[in-house]
Amino acid sequence: MFLAQLFNHMKMIEFSYVNDDGVYLEGQALGDVERNEYACGMYVFRKKSVN
Repeated sequence: MFLAQLFNHMKMIEFSYVNDDGVYLEGQALGDVERNEYACGMYVFRKKSVN
């Protein structure tokens, strides 16, 4: 979750990851990846509006 905190000026749109078994899991909750040791996370961020 550290990476998401680095981008707090942006809104996270989606989080997906490849789990330890090599299975791609799209649109998952950030906490789901914690059950893995070596998973690879993929994030989609959008810049927050400056209204």
